[in-house]
Amino acid sequence: MNVNIERVIEIIREELCVDDDVEINGDTKLRQELEMDSLDTMGLISALEDEYNINEELNYTNLVTVNDIVDVIKQYA
Repeated sequence: MNVNIERVIEIIREELCVDDDVEINGDTKLRQELEMDSLDTMGLISALEDEYNINEELNYTNLVTVNDIVDVIKQYA
């Protein structure tokens, strides 16, 4: 399955309630720049699993950037 980074960014914006004027790209740091906490992470994981029809629990333990999310999804999708 092709994982579109633009769609992942849309999901991040929706789940974290990030304004459109905030720039998000592959190198954006989740915790430092987007202030993502553990509760945000759980919601984001759930949304991504739904979007990409992933039925197993994803390993999101070492996520730092948006590109890291894309790489993990590619492993399971």
